Amino acid sequence: MSFVPSADLLRDVATCSVCTQDAPRAGRAGLCNVHRGRWNLEACMADANAGLDQRESLQRLVQALLTSNDGGAQLLAAFDRQRRALRMVWEAHERGAVKLPESVAASVEKAYVSGPRFLPPTPRSSVQHAS
Repeated sequence: MSFVPSADLLRDVATCSVCTQDAPRAGRAGLCNVHRGRWNLEACMADANAGLDQRESLQRLVQALLTSNDGGAQLLAAFDRQRRALRMVWEAHERGAVKLPESVAASVEKAYVSGPRFLPPTPRSSVQHAS
C-alpha cells in the first residue's frame, strides 16, 4: 500500500516558501527539512499501523476459520476465485485490452503468481512483464 500524507501536512507543504513542489506529490523530493521529517514520521506511523491491522485481521480470519465447520473449504474456494480473476485481469493487461498503472500491474502479477506453497504453482509461462 502506498503512503498518503495527512491533509495537514499537504496543506503546510503547499504554503511553505522553502518546499519546491506543490501538493499533492508522489514522494519527498523538494521538501524542506521540517516537512521531510514530518513526512518520514507519518510514513513510519502508517507502516506500523498497517502491520498491526494486518496481524489483527489475520488473527480474526484464523479464529473464524478454526471455529467454522467448512471454513477451510470456503477460504480455498474464495482464494481460487480471486486467483482466477487476477489471471483474467493480468491477461487483459498483457493483451492491451486494459492499461494498468505500473504499480497496479506489478501488484496484480505478484498476487497472481504467488500463493500458498501447498497449492499447485501458477504457470509462469503465461506471465510476462508488460512493456
